[in-house]
Amino acid sequence: MDYGYFNENKEQLENHLYCAGTVYDSFEALLEVLGKLKLEQPLYLVYLAQKIFAQEVLNAAQNCNITHDFPYKNIELKQEYHHSVN
Repeated sequence: MDYGYFNENKEQLENHLYCAGTVYDSFEALLEVLGKLKLEQPLYLVYLAQKIFAQEVLNAAQNCNITHDFPYKNIELKQEYHHSVN
């Protein structure tokens, strides 16, 4: 396995992961504050924004066309299963 490509881009990957993590942490902090203030509609909207952000980050990572060997396997996401009780 060739890890050269990974090692060359390690710093850039760390920066992207740091930025994505910081944004996600900001969502968490905002959700906590809105929850304590009991602002339901803004809380719901921020939750949706957080979920969409996370999905977009994962989609971008999955759609990345890496032609070199990468030391990690791709993570396969399973579709959410919603069971309604009647």
